[in-house]
Amino acid sequence: MREVYCEECGKRYDYDVDDFCPRCGAYNAPHRSSTSAVRVDGLNERNHADSFVHTELHKEEKVRRRVGLEQPDRRIKKQPAPQKPTPQKETGKKEKQPGTAAVIVAVLVILQALLKMCAA
Repeated sequence: MREVYCEECGKRYDYDVDDFCPRCGAYNAPHRSSTSAVRVDGLNERNHADSFVHTELHKEEKVRRRVGLEQPDRRIKKQPAPQKPTPQKETGKKEKQPGTAAVIVAVLVILQALLKMCAA
């Protein structure tokens, strides 16, 4: 039975039964053997367990996790520069818009019909 203390909510639970905290769902690794040195932010945990810096470091870490500030680094992807529209070649002639010929024909047909009605 490996009893684990949850750093997020403070509950103690059996690591062999639940890998994650049953109250808050946080993952807490069981304590390692005393032969390996655990380092947090460059401090050896075993040598500085009772120091002021050690306790303050862990208090700050808990607060940052609760608030949501402790997140993995996200690199900002550089977005490509917006492209300017390419200018069209000017040949001196104005390009006709599609459908202008149909409009002109329709206007002429209407005018011709009006002239026939006036002449009658």
